[in-house]
Amino acid sequence: MYIQQGKPIPDELQPLSAEVYNSFFSQTFKPTVFQEANQLFSRNRTEWAYMQKEARINFLQDLHLILFPSLVPLPITEITYDRIRFVATFHSDDWSMRFSGNYFKEYNCEQVVKVWIHETFHAILHFASLRLNPEIAIGVLIPPVQIIDLAKQKGNLNPKSSLLPIAKRNLLGMLDRSMGNTAYQHNNSPNRTRAVLIKNEFSTNLIPLQGQYANLIGIGLDSYYLNVEINVENLTEILFKKLIPIGLFRRSYPAAQEYIKRRLAGIAPAFAAQN
Repeated sequence: MYIQQGKPIPDELQPLSAEVYNSFFSQTFKPTVFQEANQLFSRNRTEWAYMQKEARINFLQDLHLILFPSLVPLPITEITYDRIRFVATFHSDDWSMRFSGNYFKEYNCEQVVKVWIHETFHAILHFASLRLNPEIAIGVLIPPVQIIDLAKQKGNLNPKSSLLPIAKRNLLGMLDRSMGNTAYQHNNSPNRTRAVLIKNEFSTNLIPLQGQYANLIGIGLDSYYLNVEINVENLTEILFKKLIPIGLFRRSYPAAQEYIKRRLAGIAPAFAAQN
């Protein structure tokens, strides 16, 4: 599923409306939660330059307990080697959030919190995807057994949940990327079986695809950027501005319409996704 010059944008790649995000925040968070989180942020912001690594991690975990305890299991926070291209990544296979050592050490509290919110929303949407369709999500995300068990305990997403449309897009984007990678790596494997999510408004049907048909899904990067990274960045921007009203938010990914505009101009997905 990808964008092609001269062809209509697939429905599954059309940007979600602002109402989808607004509904999620109004249903999920009470205003007092943002006040409490802001107070915690303000206390630690003044001390950030003097805090050791462990204290900074504890602060982020305390933020999680205020904002997200009912949404997602707490990811493990790890500080890795110095990196230039990536400042942090979320890994569903061991449910960890890994910060670049130099970024975590050198950047201020506001910037680290912004990245932390982004990576936490990846965890939130992956966990919601597990509750949406465990069979597909487990095969794509390969999460730890304890995370699968917690998703089962939480049960299926409520059909009226404001998280549902975002979770469906997330699972679709992750699946498309996975299938795109597989198409390159196993192009001559006629017996492999995959599944694709077919969107009918906001209903989800699973259709197994076998053999040659499994190669027709497309590259998948457009779906990944639009349905995963850009949606996560939209959620991050909203929460950041609620948590730190006077903070300066710099997007890591462009808005969906800007990404689509660049792709229609012939720019490759990885470059179109750069902000």
